[in-house]
Amino acid sequence: MFHFADEQAWWTWSWSGGLRAAFEVLTPADLEDLRRQAFAEIAALRTPDGIPLVQRATFVARKPPVV
Repeated sequence: MFHFADEQAWWTWSWSGGLRAAFEVLTPADLEDLRRQAFAEIAALRTPDGIPLVQRATFVARKPPVV
């Protein structure tokens, strides 16, 4: 499992993926409000190792048809 060192590390990482598109349409005031709220929620997740990043994946396979 990966852990962010702090809320700012999460914020920096979140700008590197798909969340960036959602952030970029916000006004500066709304973006700052979102950041403050996110930091408050994320701080509650902190463990001695940092802030955990939980990612899940689903793998699907199918048997190829017999020809």
